[in-house]
Amino acid sequence: MMAPLPWKGAWIVGGSTGIGKDLALLLAAGGVKTAISARSEKPLAEAAALHANLKPVVADAASQEILQRAYDTIVEAQGHPDLVVLNAAIWDPMSVEDYGASRAITSMNVNYGGVCNALEVILPAMKQRRAGHIAIVASVAGYRGLSRALAYAPTKAALINLAEALNLELGALHRVERIRRAEDRAGSRPGTFRNRLPLAARDNPEAGADSALLAFLPDHAPGARPIAGAPRSGGNARS
Repeated sequence: MMAPLPWKGAWIVGGSTGIGKDLALLLAAGGVKTAISARSEKPLAEAAALHANLKPVVADAASQEILQRAYDTIVEAQGHPDLVVLNAAIWDPMSVEDYGASRAITSMNVNYGGVCNALEVILPAMKQRRAGHIAIVASVAGYRGLSRALAYAPTKAALINLAEALNLELGALHRVERIRRAEDRAGSRPGTFRNRLPLAARDNPEAGADSALLAFLPDHAPGARPIAGAPRSGGNARS
């Protein structure tokens, strides 16, 4: 059992499957009231049924209006979330042989645009409260090209840059982090958080959730460990 988690409430956008789902279960098992959002109602309800601390809120990250309604629902039910994890993404493998601009733009609209939509929703209250913790899930693909990632990789590069820019402006008041799916061997720079999430997390969301939770625990909890006995979902689907 780990030390008490520092959040009372959380919201995971992209929390019905994979790493998002397992992270939600870890938070819920640690006593955090956790809202999970995704487009599909059935897997969202199935995930929420695994723990009493999980609240399903159907929402499409590609729509700022829908996210705003989801956020309002969450605030009414359990107050403002202390932690918001922006994890919603699509993976559309694409190479030069089947390149399509519309597919690339769709990936950017969902993976990057979805985060922008969520930020417009959550930032005003966080700034007013002078408190909050934002985690943006990025990827090693955002640093250098990967095979068949012509649509996906640019979206993650944009998210890395966005998280670093946000941290420069909000770092004194809030925690803004980017969680990656690979170990970063470059040196840290002032004003950024460089967290490690093993590449194997793509195929093992349980391990990925453990690593992500440890990655963005506040610095004042050095003895933290993954929660023993938390229910797990299994599988490797993406939210």
